[in-house]
Amino acid sequence: MFVVLEDLAAPEAEVLDEVIAAGQVNEAYERVLASDVRYRFVIDVSTLG
Repeated sequence: MFVVLEDLAAPEAEVLDEVIAAGQVNEAYERVLASDVRYRFVIDVSTLG
């Protein structure tokens, strides 16, 4: 775990997010299972409700 944190602290490290609506969670999960993910998923909480 520490090695991963060290890598993320490097100046050239870039974390990319893919913002999804709450209704896209199942689709995002399927993409994780299919190894079709390049970014970290972030759920837009304004779409809840």
